[in-house]
Amino acid sequence: GEERFRTTAPLGQPIRIMLENLDAGGIIDSE
Repeated sequence: GEERFRTTAPLGQPIRIMLENLDAGGIIDSE
């Protein structure tokens, strides 16, 4: 997951979860 999304909480909370779900699928390849 992307740690930087935590700084956008609480709005970034669902976004971070969604991004982590995508990242788990290997869709997002950052760093």
